[in-house]
Amino acid sequence: TALTIATDAVDIAMLSATGTADATTFLRGDNAWAAAGGDNTPAFQAHLSSNQTISNDTYTLVECNTEDFDTDSGYNNTTFTYTVPTGEGGVYWIYFHLDYAADSNSNAEYGAMQIRINAETNSTASFSNWWNLRGYPGRQMQVWCAGLRTLAAADTIKFYAYGADMISPGNWTIQGSARRDTLFGAYKMIGIS
Repeated sequence: TALTIATDAVDIAMLSATGTADATTFLRGDNAWAAAGGDNTPAFQAHLSSNQTISNDTYTLVECNTEDFDTDSGYNNTTFTYTVPTGEGGVYWIYFHLDYAADSNSNAEYGAMQIRINAETNSTASFSNWWNLRGYPGRQMQVWCAGLRTLAAADTIKFYAYGADMISPGNWTIQGSARRDTLFGAYKMIGIS
C-alpha cells in the first residue's frame, strides 16, 4: 500500500541529509546538500590596443596590453603573461585570435600563432596554428585557435605570432586598436579534472 504524506508535513529539519541546507543549495539524489551551478573562473581576456610591428621569420611575443576582464588578477599587461593563481590549477580553455599583415600585397607566404606554457623555461608551443600560403600569397590574415590544457598553479601562458615572406623579407604588422583584431584569453573549466 502507498503511504500518503500530507502537504508541508516534512520540513528541512526532518530530513537526514548531509551538508548545509540554505537558499543556495539543493538536495541531491545521494541525500546530500550541494551548491548549484558554479562559474568558469579564474578567467581573463586581453587585447592589443594599437598596432605592433614584428620582424620577418621570427616568433614574437604578442603584446596584448589592455585587459577586458581578469577575475583573479592573473594577467600582467606589461609582461603580457597570464599566471595561474594559487589554488586554481585545473583544465583551462585557452583561446587566441590574430589579425596581421605583411608589409605589401602578395608578401604573406607563411604564418603561425602559438600559445606557450611556461615560456620562460620552454620555448616550444603547447599548441599552435600554422598556415602555408606560398602558392597563393596575400597580405592580411585573420585566424583563431583554441584548446584545452591542464595547468598547475604558477604556470604561465604567453601568446606568440610569426610571419614569413621569403621573397622580399619585411616587417609584419599585428593589427590592434579593437577587441576584434588581436586578443588572447582563458578560463577554468567546470567539472573537468
